[in-house]
Amino acid sequence: MLLSMTGYGEARRQDEKWSVAVEVRTVNNRHFKLNTKVSEPYSALEAELERLIRETIRRGTVNLQVRVDRPKRPDDYRINSVALMSYREQLQSLQPPDEPGGRPRRPARAAGPWSRSAGRRPAIRWTTGPSWRRSWPRP
Repeated sequence: MLLSMTGYGEARRQDEKWSVAVEVRTVNNRHFKLNTKVSEPYSALEAELERLIRETIRRGTVNLQVRVDRPKRPDDYRINSVALMSYREQLQSLQPPDEPGGRPRRPARAAGPWSRSAGRRPAIRWTTGPSWRRSWPRP
């Protein structure tokens, strides 16, 4: 059993299913303190990791980082055709019905004085002094 230590260790393992990297940094300290950073799905194992480390190290600050990844496979990028068709049906249900002529309706544009459909912008005229007024063009 180690009573104290200062050091660094790193280990990596990769196969066709998993990629695991473990990094341990320790600093001599009077009391035991453990800082862990574990990949999200495995964070429930932190208590078990602390128990294992406490069996070996009695004092010091221990920083433990565990990264577990699954290498990307071609199956990860397949299109889910059932979900895609469901999205398509949902989007089609949001669209308004077609016009009688068979052409889909376009959404109406805003017809305010600043929109493109108005065709012109209001003229802004500055007066002398700090006040100003807008003069909207008349049709």
